Amino acid sequence: MREYECLYILHPGLSEEDVTTLSERFCQVVRDNGGEVLSVNPWGKRRLAYEIAHCKEGIYIQMRLNGDSRATGELDQALRFSEHALRHLIVRADELDPAATNEIPEQLPEPTLDDYDARRGRGPRPETVEEVEEGVAVGEQSAELAADEAAGEEGEATAEAGEPVEETTPEAAAPEPASEVAEEERA
Repeated sequence: MREYECLYILHPGLSEEDVTTLSERFCQVVRDNGGEVLSVNPWGKRRLAYEIAHCKEGIYIQMRLNGDSRATGELDQALRFSEHALRHLIVRADELDPAATNEIPEQLPEPTLDDYDARRGRGPRPETVEEVEEGVAVGEQSAELAADEAAGEEGEATAEAGEPVEETTPEAAAPEPASEVAEEERA
């Protein structure tokens, strides 16, 4: 037998008695199929990330149990066919962080765009306009450096052939702006 954790969300309109009755019914399903319920931990009413069946809130309940695939399968079926259970998830407890198993989170973290990008294999997005402009400037600088390196490699090849190589500075190698050239031609 393995240890599992089940988290299910019940309809927010249920009374405390109804929630207790449903929890006992789900525990009984586990026991009837050879499982053992270790703990039932109600988290209370919390806001959902998105509407489920026209509900913006739900009653969260965490259940720890020992059982085999038959017990978890029957629990899954009971939760799926219950009209009061909005969502449920059953996972093996050995896949969980042992420090976080009995904690009730005060508030679930809000997803960010970086979370969205990370799930799709993308890098983080720039936060500000300055970072975007810096990224463009870095891209321009890296293109200039690549051109300088290519020119440097050509210069090394001619130096090896025995020809004298003139060293130029980046300022001297930069072309003059078109407006200055036009003014010199007019003069």
